Formats: sequence, C-alpha cells, structure tokens
Amino acid sequence: MSSGANIVQRLGRILLVSGLVTVSNGPASADDPVITYPVVFNSTAELEELGLSLDWPPSEIDTELKAPRFANGCYLYRGQDRDHVVSVSDDFLAAYRAIGFSRESLCMALVSEARFDPETGDRLPTFVLRDDSVLDRHLDDLNPDAMTPEVLGNYVPPIFATKSTFKAAIKRLKARTFSGLDETQLSVLVPASHHTFELPLRVPPCFKNGTPFLDCNWRFGLKSGRKLSARAPIKYREVGDALDKAIKAHMTTGDGKSPYEPDDPYFKPSPAVQKYLHIERLFADSLEPGVSFNANQLVLNLPETLSDWAGPAAWYAKSPNLPRGYGYALYAWSAYAESGGPAVSAAGLRMAFDATRRATHSKLVSLKSIVQKRAQQ
Repeated sequence: MSSGANIVQRLGRILLVSGLVTVSNGPASADDPVITYPVVFNSTAELEELGLSLDWPPSEIDTELKAPRFANGCYLYRGQDRDHVVSVSDDFLAAYRAIGFSRESLCMALVSEARFDPETGDRLPTFVLRDDSVLDRHLDDLNPDAMTPEVLGNYVPPIFATKSTFKAAIKRLKARTFSGLDETQLSVLVPASHHTFELPLRVPPCFKNGTPFLDCNWRFGLKSGRKLSARAPIKYREVGDALDKAIKAHMTTGDGKSPYEPDDPYFKPSPAVQKYLHIERLFADSLEPGVSFNANQLVLNLPETLSDWAGPAAWYAKSPNLPRGYGYALYAWSAYAESGGPAVSAAGLRMAFDATRRATHSKLVSLKSIVQKRAQQ
C-alpha cells in the first residue's frame, strides 16, 4: 500500500481532512449519515480517534507540563477558564501538509474557532469537548445546606429566589435538565471549564499560510456563516496589511522580547514544552486611557474604521516555516477567553448535551466510510 493510501486509511475515522471530504449539513448520498455540527465528544479518547488531542493539562500546569498526546504538539489553547494541551498525529498533519499547510499554520487554524469557510460559506466540521466530571464536582460542592449565611447570601437572593429553588436547580442540573434556568443561574451552576468553545475539525484551506486576513477572500463570516458585505474583502485585506507591517516591525525591533512571566508554562524551558509551539505576542488594537503598555502585547493602533474588522486577531507567532515568517490565530485566546470566558449560555449547554451531536462508535465508523469513498472519487 502506498504511503498516501496508508494516510487515507488511517484517517478513515476522521471527518476533518481538508480536501478529502466534502462537508455539508445533510447527507451526500442515501448511504451517508446526517452529521450535525458541532460533534460533541464526551472524552478525550473519543476525540483522539481522529488524530487530534485536546487534552486536559495537569492541575499543576504552572509547575509542570505533560508531554503532548501525539507527536506534534501545537500551541497551548486557553479556552473557557481552562487551558488545553493540543497535539495532532503524524497522519493528521501529513494530510494537511499535502495541501500546503505547515505544522504551525495548521495548529493556528485548529484553535481559531472557524465554523464556516470564509470563502465558500461551507459549514466546517466542528466539535465541542465536554468534561462531565467538572460539572458533577462543582454541583456537589454547591451544597446550600452546608453554606454559611454569608455565603448563601451570594446566591439567595439575588440569583435564586429561595434556598429551596437553589437546591431544586442543583438537582435539575444533576439530572441534566436545563429548562427554566436563565443565563445567570447557569453561570453559577455550570463552571466555564466544563466544555470547550466550538473548534474546527477541518480548517479553511486559505489558512494554510497562517495569514488568513491576507490570503482569504472574505465573503462569509468565519463564525456566523453569514454573507458579508462587498467591502469585507477590502477591509480584511487592509487589516492584513496593517498586521503585516506591525508584526514585521515588532519582530525586527524585538520590543517586548521576554514574553509573559518567567515561569509561565507556555514558555518554561523544559523537555515537554520544547515539543510545543510557542505563542509570541498578543494583539491589542489600542490602549484604553490609563492602561499602561504591556510588553506581551503588540499594540496595533489601527484607525477606527478598521478596529472592528481586526477584532478576531488573537495572537501571533513567528516561524521560518511560515511563508511570511509569522502567522496569527483568530478568536483564539482573545480578550474574552483570557478573562475567563463568557458566561455559560443555555443554548451552548443544551448543544453540549444534545444527543444528536454526540460522537458515537457507529457515527465514527460511518465517517470512516465517507472519507474513504470520497478519497477515491
């Protein structure tokens, strides 16, 4: 068997391989299953069957970083109140290298929360990884009967009308029933670290250079899939040009050469960390009045007309393996994630527990068939 055929066969359980499988919200033929995205994985082992690991780091991440699950460590991803150790298998990476990606550009794209191809508007296969043990431990710790009056006063009121309604809400969540609970109540009952953001399993081809603002013809929203205005490609190109100029200048001058704190696990010199890729700087569109300059940030100082368009830019990294010497991620480790993530939403929680989205053995087997069949066409 040829090495190319071997890669396809090993990736048979993957619903993500760009260029090998066409993705839609409905079946491509009478024999293909309908896959509803995002696919929800209830364990890291399920996700790893696809050649992608979004592992939970050890609790002592600030002192020790575990080696990546697969040979190719990516950029560590800060999600909702929880960091994730991302890595990909050799076959996963090989499939993308075949269409022009590098390890760096693939890893940037995998944490960029892309849900739709910005050029075609096609729905991308995406996933959510949930950890129910986090939820159960949190609910067990929320014991109204054991709370002091002062602690209970944080919940009853203003969030729950009475102690009885508080207890009833906890019981309801333990039974995985979310009806009747508003967003504020869910934010109290469900820790943000319970499930990840929606992340891509297949990434847009135009992300292959690591500079999507310059390389993509932006016609559709990356997260919404909505048709963008006629000026969108122009504005995103202007943002890309501004980033290109600012990043190259920043790389030349070496401003803020020592990123983050000396003991930050993202940069700590150890054998495990050396297997990962290192984020260089965060973006900041501008500095608010009274806020001092942070050496970890590359302040763009963009004109107001480009400020909103540049919003998705999260951080950049430099690498000789990238065509322009650098690349950046979108919607990854951005301001809302760094500050702990958004409040848990009712819609997001229902999606995480939606049985139609759950990854199952039969679904993975069907996906294997789809990938193999499409690869032969």
